[in-house]
Amino acid sequence: MDAMDCLYTHLDGAIQVDEYATLKVLAGMLDMDVADLERVEPDPVLLAAVPPRLIRQHRVIPLFRTRDAVRVATADPFDFAAFDALRVVFRTPIEPVLAAPGEIRRVIRKYFRVNPRR
Repeated sequence: MDAMDCLYTHLDGAIQVDEYATLKVLAGMLDMDVADLERVEPDPVLLAAVPPRLIRQHRVIPLFRTRDAVRVATADPFDFAAFDALRVVFRTPIEPVLAAPGEIRRVIRKYFRVNPRR
């Protein structure tokens, strides 16, 4: 369970939660951007460079390369192990951006077949 899933689990039933508004608040607190994965398609070259197990295990989606870094969508802004692993893969700094956990799972299902026996 990542940070956003945990937050929604604790708030579920207590108050009505708007996922995007919650992301914006958290992003503002952490001085991060929010990625709308319904509108942003990840770069297939970047996706192909990352071992699928790393993407599934850490629920991270490399989106695109900037001049200085690779922007990576995550629902857990504190998953430093994932960012370190991606830094090794891409040999460049990683710039995490927040995304909704459900959207990250949708993108993973779209681009990576998951073995149902696992």
